[in-house]
Amino acid sequence: MGITLTLASFWETIRWLGTTVPFFSILPTFIGILVVMKMFMADLSFELPVPAPHDGEYQFDPDDFE
Repeated sequence: MGITLTLASFWETIRWLGTTVPFFSILPTFIGILVVMKMFMADLSFELPVPAPHDGEYQFDPDDFE
């Protein structure tokens, strides 16, 4: 009998969540957004660019200005 009462209160809590907050529509949407972000975050790099090593003084090249 105690288990039945516990399950009844559990389902009552679930029903209450469904009526007060659109819990079962917001949660899957939130998880989906996180999954999509995770998929695209792998392609993005947040590291600062490293400049190429400087190999001496700049030599004028007219082709740079064409």
